[in-house]
Amino acid sequence: MAAHYGEAEKLARENKDDNPYYPAANRIAAELVLGFGKPNRSGLDAAEIAAVRESLAKKMGEDPDFWSAVGLTELKIYEALADRKLATALPGILSDLTRMKDRVIAPRMWDSVYDQGEFVFSPYVKAAGVAEQEAARKLLARLKEYTAREK
Repeated sequence: MAAHYGEAEKLARENKDDNPYYPAANRIAAELVLGFGKPNRSGLDAAEIAAVRESLAKKMGEDPDFWSAVGLTELKIYEALADRKLATALPGILSDLTRMKDRVIAPRMWDSVYDQGEFVFSPYVKAAGVAEQEAARKLLARLKEYTAREK
């Protein structure tokens, strides 16, 4: 998955696609998942994160939509997970999500965000300490509230 999204990201940049954040964010998520259990894992590349953030900000400035707005928050989540500081970042992340939920109530859109959360948080919980596990579970529970799924 990481390799394929990496290739899609490369193609998007070569073709000057105005939204390379989608494959980039998914590549980052896949790389995070692959590294959670490794004690000597490296963090996220600051230049790559800056490029994804810039792409998302450009989209928000020119043609804002739910996916680019939530993408900025997902990027904050990925940075917190890479640094194992989700518990510290959680209040700001929950605040961002609450603001988005007030504007976009469609459960079907939040379903995708929840699915991505499950993909990333499940392996994180297995590798993280207690406070981080608790933060990941709390964040996933909040995302589930925003979907039409049974509680």
